[in-house]
Amino acid sequence: MKRLLIVCILAALLCAGLAVLVQSCAPAQETASPALSPGMAPAQAGYTPAPPETTPAPASVETAQDALPAPDLRGTIEVVDGTTLLLDPVRVTAQGEGWAVAGGGGALGTAVAVQTDAAQIETVRVYNGGHEPPQPADESALTPGDMVYLYGAWAGETFAAQRIVVLQMG
Repeated sequence: MKRLLIVCILAALLCAGLAVLVQSCAPAQETASPALSPGMAPAQAGYTPAPPETTPAPASVETAQDALPAPDLRGTIEVVDGTTLLLDPVRVTAQGEGWAVAGGGGALGTAVAVQTDAAQIETVRVYNGGHEPPQPADESALTPGDMVYLYGAWAGETFAAQRIVVLQMG
């Protein structure tokens, strides 16, 4: 019994010693920040989170203010057949500031035929937070599975593209 009591006392002393050591090594804080209570916003408690560290974008990458204009039609290429392609359209169903809900194929719609014979074709490499300037391309840039932005007009049930921007993620 005495041994167990001695072990408990030594454990308590060890814990107390570690607590003192940790407190002496911790940097001193000038003012204590108020604790957050449930439902209280960080700004109300006097706490302002530091902005996340970001890596600057390469000089060749355009920022959001240089964003591509909203396309007339967007989607994924299913089939390329000469001067026509079959597109699985993406439709934006809801949109807010900094967010959007979109869907494609299935219940939202069927594939759309797109005439590409009069279209200017460009590729754009898209990065997190920006994109490179559009680069001229030819018909070989149109491959099934690629996401594209289309600019043009509807001609009946077919979309006549005047400009096609192939998005290359990476």
